[in-house]
Amino acid sequence: MSVGFLLLVSALFVLSACAWIAFGRLTMGRIEKQLKSEGIPRPASWDIFGYRIFSYAWAVVFPEERWKASKDFLLDANLIRRYARPVDRVLGILFIATTHSGALIVFLSIYILDI
Repeated sequence: MSVGFLLLVSALFVLSACAWIAFGRLTMGRIEKQLKSEGIPRPASWDIFGYRIFSYAWAVVFPEERWKASKDFLLDANLIRRYARPVDRVLGILFIATTHSGALIVFLSIYILDI
């Protein structure tokens, strides 16, 4: 395993962790606090191994044509989109890009490159 590859994986891991924390605390926390203040219950009362944060990110990032509310069994995407700001979309894109690219690199390195 080369040092460059390890640095790439480490950098993606750190970026993904930072994006996870930023999106989870800044976007999800704010949206759920706004929902609570308006008397609306939290869209997902329980979380399946961190799936809720991905549902929020997909609901914020993708438009209605790409991510319909009926596809997600945890939350109402239209409700989440109503409370999302433009900066939430940027944080969601960063979160999705870093987590998916990190997972892709690990998958490719294990199964294709045999590292």
